[in-house]
Amino acid sequence: SSITESNLNGKAHAGLSPLDKLVNKEVVGDVQKIISALPEDQASSFNLRDMQGYSYIEISEILGISLSSVKVNIFRARKHLKQKLEGSYRYGTEEI
Repeated sequence: SSITESNLNGKAHAGLSPLDKLVNKEVVGDVQKIISALPEDQASSFNLRDMQGYSYIEISEILGISLSSVKVNIFRARKHLKQKLEGSYRYGTEEI
């Protein structure tokens, strides 16, 4: 399953300004690239949990891996995503 704007923004996206929508599209594209570069087990676990909302136990059953492996995969995927996004965007500062 791929990441889409609706996965990340839901109904809240409708109330955004055109500039906010443009920025969101850029972020969604960056997230898609980062997730697609992850090892398959991490990407699958991340997508099932954070994009589709499955529980850790459900993910374990779907992927046929241990619960601890699911947790490790999601932790590593989130850590990698955070590092890559922090390298691309400066949180808490504004550049004009």
